[in-house]
Amino acid sequence: MGKFTYAIKTMGCKANIYDSLLIERELQDIGGLRGGPDCAPDLFVLNSCTVTAEADRQAHREVNQVKKHSPETWTLVTGCLAQVATDKVRENANVDQVLPNDAKSRLQQTVAARFGIELASTGPDPEIYWGQLPVEVGKTRAFVKIQEGCNDFCTYCIIPYARGKSRSVRTGLVLAEVQRLADLGVHEVVLTGTNIGDFGLEFDSCLEELIEAILERTSIPRLRLTSLDPSEITDRILNMMGPGSRLMPHFHVSLQSPVSRVLRAMKRDYRTEEVIDALNRIHQHNPEIFVGMDVIAGFPSETDAEHREGMEVLERLPWTRLHVFPYSEREGTPATRIPGSVAIPERRKRAAELSALSKIRHEQFVGRFFNREVTDVLFENWYEAGGDYFAVGHAANYLRVMARVPSRTRAEAEAMHQRIGRARIVGASPKPLHDWTLEGVLT
Repeated sequence: MGKFTYAIKTMGCKANIYDSLLIERELQDIGGLRGGPDCAPDLFVLNSCTVTAEADRQAHREVNQVKKHSPETWTLVTGCLAQVATDKVRENANVDQVLPNDAKSRLQQTVAARFGIELASTGPDPEIYWGQLPVEVGKTRAFVKIQEGCNDFCTYCIIPYARGKSRSVRTGLVLAEVQRLADLGVHEVVLTGTNIGDFGLEFDSCLEELIEAILERTSIPRLRLTSLDPSEITDRILNMMGPGSRLMPHFHVSLQSPVSRVLRAMKRDYRTEEVIDALNRIHQHNPEIFVGMDVIAGFPSETDAEHREGMEVLERLPWTRLHVFPYSEREGTPATRIPGSVAIPERRKRAAELSALSKIRHEQFVGRFFNREVTDVLFENWYEAGGDYFAVGHAANYLRVMARVPSRTRAEAEAMHQRIGRARIVGASPKPLHDWTLEGVLT
């Protein structure tokens, strides 16, 4: 079998991360070798994003940079930009091959043909690009894609055009993959997809049934969810997050706005009352569940009064952190035609106010854990600083934890890798970037 080197650049969401891991496995299956950082690869794969116009520009920059430094490298662009702007991507002289999302399953065959590798013919393209992921030695967490596509067509979003209609992986395949990963030593599986709340629509199932099946029929130690709409956070899911549960107490909420009229303009299927209900129910169930939320600042037609209303609603509600995005026009989406565009400086001002609120709330949440023991920390790494050794990982609610090992030896820090342990928290520091890290001592 022929050999070739490759590099993969992934842009965008967790679904793209999953797809890139699957691409890597397929390349390795036909003799591909991951190139080193200082080597010009034979093949460069860009798994693109198109959620904003800036993401489109970045994709072209990535390919142009590769060709500038390595003209002989064969470049292949796939992903969401390749799906919605196939012809425009082909017009870039530095792009050698374009494979849209709906042709990702042909990537292995396409690369094999390029490098003179014979492969048996394949059948028709599957509805979902899905398969067994490679697991590196020492890996603690893995993604499993359970669903692809979206039926919602929110006015700001291009993704339904890039990923197609919602379709789900069959429950049996998901269970088999989760158990395979558990057998390989993976401690935590993250269920991912374009819109996981739509899981099972085609075969009379639902996300709650899948979670229950994973908890009952696999041995994976920890299970985590990706983004859900407020209306998709049901009591049935909350009840599976009880004490000692393997379903981690962590929500990423695709909120976008807490104001009903703005939500209607976005074509979201919930309103302020449902946002209030969902966040209060989470807090009542367990006030230490980490709740991160996506919010768009300065959406077209959003007035200053509505921004203030949104701030006031958020100030009254329990949550942990906001991921704030100033609205960015995306060509081809209905939002660009909504009257009342908010000036870019005003978008940035509103985003800054939301971010300032988020910083206060996040710091308050972290402070709850001072002078307490945090259990169920999955330690994923270790490092040395100032003569001390630290085990680093994530608590069940996904707060980052850095715990000094009592013996202050490298051997003890290394021994915590891929283990679930406890730490007594004595403080916190704002790192990395805008996140907080709980600091303490291993117990």
